[in-house]
Amino acid sequence: MSKFENKQLKFAIGPMVGLPSTEWVGRDIADQLESKGIKIVTFNGFNDDFEADVIFIVKIMPSLEWLIKKSFENIYLVYFPVDIFDFRWKEWLYKEHFKYFDLFYIHSTRIANILTTKKKYIRFVNHYLKYSVKRDRNIDKRNILWVGHLEYLPSLMIFFEKNHIDSKQYTVLADLEKFKYYAKQIKEELCSEGIRYTEEWLSKFKVKICGHTIEQWTEEKQRVALETCVAAIDTKLEKYGHSNKPPTKAQKYIFNGIPFAAPKSSYSYEYFSSLGLEIPDPSDLDILNSSSYRKKVEVFNKKFRYLVDIENVAQSYINFIKIDERRDKPKYLILSKLRGRMFFLVSSSMKAVYKIVKEYKKRKLFSLK
Repeated sequence: MSKFENKQLKFAIGPMVGLPSTEWVGRDIADQLESKGIKIVTFNGFNDDFEADVIFIVKIMPSLEWLIKKSFENIYLVYFPVDIFDFRWKEWLYKEHFKYFDLFYIHSTRIANILTTKKKYIRFVNHYLKYSVKRDRNIDKRNILWVGHLEYLPSLMIFFEKNHIDSKQYTVLADLEKFKYYAKQIKEELCSEGIRYTEEWLSKFKVKICGHTIEQWTEEKQRVALETCVAAIDTKLEKYGHSNKPPTKAQKYIFNGIPFAAPKSSYSYEYFSSLGLEIPDPSDLDILNSSSYRKKVEVFNKKFRYLVDIENVAQSYINFIKIDERRDKPKYLILSKLRGRMFFLVSSSMKAVYKIVKEYKKRKLFSLK
């Protein structure tokens, strides 16, 4: 294993806003780097006062003015575009902002072209394996696991309904504490697929949607499920935001030796295929539950587990930095600010059109019922 390079530089990472991504991609890695003698601080907001030669920015985009200021201060800027491309209009929103970053760290190669820069300024990094478990020898052969945010729940419900699957053999964990924010979206997406929506709360932490049981996610519930499930699946729809999702959950399963399935349209399928493992579709239960596929996953895990070890992931953050190889930044700040305003207006217009089209489709759907 190579030693850390750039140990003489001062690093900062943030903003730490309490999101799972900022903790996972940010704070956890900062703690790891500090344990190796790297000078790194975390910051909570872009108004914080700190010293750094290199600033890692996770997910939250600073203002164009802040980026210009840091560029003038000759600070090397690295951006992690974590799950920011959920709608196409987002491609335009930060188009000018992207020009001020020296390097991009991405978790999905599918978004590389959106960043409109040369490949040498883009690096693929893995999420480290945050949830590592020891598998129980007495696995429950009736238990298949799905874990996800509520925004992706419709894809699972649609999968159950269209494949006529008895969901009793599935453990479904989601962030039910946010249900009131996603209830409308869930209902609309299911109704648009011709699925009759029903909602029955069994307790504060358990609900039945269209007859399928969803439980509140907790770290402890997930740990037990990871130790005992026979397999796990992920479901994604063939839509813009879903196709850009990184293989985070897929890595959590495969690198714990858990047989895993996902649609071929997903980036998870593409990611593991590039490493030589073809994962089945969630509907291919015979393959998913087969001893031969389980063995392939176990062998793959032993061979490639190092990719998601926290030490290796943290090391990649530092070793990819080439402080003397900076991108050319915009020369005329007035023009840059004007372009930034123009791109904002373009994205706002696209967003408005999207909402109008969505509302039209919804009204048309309900008028046919």
